[in-house]
Amino acid sequence: MSAAPRPVAEIFAQRLSLVAEVTALNARQLRLRQILGGIEVELMLGGDAPEDGLRQRDGDARAAMAECDRLKAALEARIAALDRELAAS
Repeated sequence: MSAAPRPVAEIFAQRLSLVAEVTALNARQLRLRQILGGIEVELMLGGDAPEDGLRQRDGDARAAMAECDRLKAALEARIAALDRELAAS
């Protein structure tokens, strides 16, 4: 025996929450891209910041970007599952 389908409003609410999480990750990635751009300029111009520190910040920002990508992919898979659930209801 199969379970009763969930109410469409509940599915939409969950989907909206996941989309908001993706949006927050997109905003974080935009900020990280700005940070990376600033680091590149500092490295090119040879600013006052120590190069080792800049390279560490660059690595940290790139790792954070990769983590955002991983989290977004997982969220997008959950959204796709909700979309299939909506289509079936």
